[in-house]
Amino acid sequence: GGLDPKGCAEAARAVLQEEAEKPLKIAYIEGDDVLKILKDAQGGDFPCLDDDKTIGDVKELLVSANAYLGGDVIKDALDMGADIVITGRVADPALVVGPALAHFGWDETDWNRLACATMAGHLLECGAQVTGGYFADPGYKDVPELHAVGFPIAELAEDGAVVISKVEHTGGVVDCRTVKEQLLYEIHNPAAYLTPDVVADISDAEVVEVGPNRVALRGVC
Repeated sequence: GGLDPKGCAEAARAVLQEEAEKPLKIAYIEGDDVLKILKDAQGGDFPCLDDDKTIGDVKELLVSANAYLGGDVIKDALDMGADIVITGRVADPALVVGPALAHFGWDETDWNRLACATMAGHLLECGAQVTGGYFADPGYKDVPELHAVGFPIAELAEDGAVVISKVEHTGGVVDCRTVKEQLLYEIHNPAAYLTPDVVADISDAEVVEVGPNRVALRGVC
């Protein structure tokens, strides 16, 4: 789907025509592929972040170039009645932000709620990392039944409140330690986490255990 969302959608539709109990609407999202834009750019004004070259200096070597899309395009697809949404390149948290926008009817400038949904998506984005997979260091930081680690669940309320848990009767653990490690994973600036949807600030965030394998995230803005 990442390289060819339309082709993936067509393949999925062909399978579902045979297997699905009822017709399902499949949407696909394009627009992330910016290779032609970069190759057609005059003057090579786009800087490379790795060195002092510009895109113009290396554009003949480029084989792919993609920009991160946000949750707004996923929201649009869901608002149109899609049961399945297949995207090209989107930011990982957008997979939560888009459905939240569609479900709760939030405004796309409701920054604090978008920030909460973004961090919920960030906690989910690497699957079992937040349930102990990333935290585990056997003999030092032991995680129970890591061989059967469960996937995480994010409970997101209309006001933006977030609780992270995991599938019942599975291994792994969700506690303050696992959530904090994933919360800080790949965060370049805790006060300004850049995404296509919002710039989130977790510098005053609180992580609170509210039950067995249940952790609340508060104070995101």
